[in-house]
Amino acid sequence: MIPGLSKSWIFDLDGRHFDIHFRNLDVVEHWTHEANEGRFDVYILGFHLAGIPTYMLPGELAGSQVLWGDLPRPDYPEALRKSAPPSWLDRAKRELDYASYWANSANPISCAGALARVVLQGSHARLAHRGIWALNEKRMVQWADLTNLYGRFSNLGSSRGSLHLAIQDVRASIGEIETEVLDQP
Repeated sequence: MIPGLSKSWIFDLDGRHFDIHFRNLDVVEHWTHEANEGRFDVYILGFHLAGIPTYMLPGELAGSQVLWGDLPRPDYPEALRKSAPPSWLDRAKRELDYASYWANSANPISCAGALARVVLQGSHARLAHRGIWALNEKRMVQWADLTNLYGRFSNLGSSRGSLHLAIQDVRASIGEIETEVLDQP
């Protein structure tokens, strides 16, 4: 959890699902300033396979409904569009290398977990490059146009060969993101 973040509650009322977040505005202001400078951290948090970037806080601010008072609506910072994609891609490439270890040991569960993190890290990279706030991982794969990997994940297999084929497909998608993100003038 991001230190000092505060509390969140999830409700269902009359068939509608909604979240209420109470945020420490000093913490939000700090991470908004950091995002504007292109800096962020990633925290491991339950229900977030790739971790949660601290720029989620200004993203919440940009898109949330304020119930009382006035708050700024930050645009996606240009500095973050430049710094976040390489950082996420670096994480993805390191995780891909480790996925090979799991494939070599014919461990489909750990390999699948590693590959899922890679796809979400790649999604973060692509969305950051496009200036889209990533508040959670619920629809990130769709927003990042990586649904082509659904078939590979549904047929992962358990042999070394099938796991290496999955790694190859995920690596190709990360390569496409890297080309999009890093080969821009």
